[in-house]
Amino acid sequence: MIEPFLGLWILDPTTCVYGSRPVPRRGSYHLTRGEQGVSARVWWVDAGGEARSTAFEMIVDGEPRALPDGSALVCRVDGDALVSEVLRDGVVVHGARRVPSEDGRSLLVVQTFGPDERIEATYHRCLEGTKQVLLYRRDLNMRKGKIAAQIAHASLKVLLDRDEGSWDRLVIPLDEAMASWTRARFAKIVLSVETEEDLVRAHEEARARGLPTALVTDAGHTEFHGVPTRTTVAIGPALAADIDVITGPDGLVATKLA
Repeated sequence: MIEPFLGLWILDPTTCVYGSRPVPRRGSYHLTRGEQGVSARVWWVDAGGEARSTAFEMIVDGEPRALPDGSALVCRVDGDALVSEVLRDGVVVHGARRVPSEDGRSLLVVQTFGPDERIEATYHRCLEGTKQVLLYRRDLNMRKGKIAAQIAHASLKVLLDRDEGSWDRLVIPLDEAMASWTRARFAKIVLSVETEEDLVRAHEEARARGLPTALVTDAGHTEFHGVPTRTTVAIGPALAADIDVITGPDGLVATKLA
């Protein structure tokens, strides 16, 4: 009954209809199965740039439950909507209605404050289990600082290679997995490979599978005696399962934890 509502949802500020209220810059709505119902964790950055959050539990049975301030919370499923209402003296002072789209990829959240004020916004489902894997070559014996710089180059290059903007404005089209990654925890895993051949193979396997990937060739100004040298590869952001086919414990390319 509550499955369609569960997941991590990312706010699309362009859809907000907030009336006189300032629109948040960004935000997320995380609905998970709780001990007695649905656990909600809401996080947002307000128009002034301040991060805010709230968390609460919804027991979805239509029964009122007392809140510390003397009001009561009632939660229920009403048709295709997950509804919660805060009542004071029997009057709804705040209500929220959450309605997933037919394809399950977005969630419309409509809130009311008393009889006259209403705001609404659309959240997009965030794919969970996305990551980026970053590979460097052990055989080069790079300094730790050099490894860090090359890894950073690779991670950023994946996105910048997709840029379609002008010199002073980035426009980077994102697929669903990339969008989810950039708006959630953007997990990164750093691994090492033994040889240049392993590095290149990982890059080519990723490209063959349509995964975002970037290969970095260092100019050799500070190391490698001035010889341009392939140092690192980034694979993803993409679904972890798709990347693990290449770099996982039983993947096509042998890797080690850095």
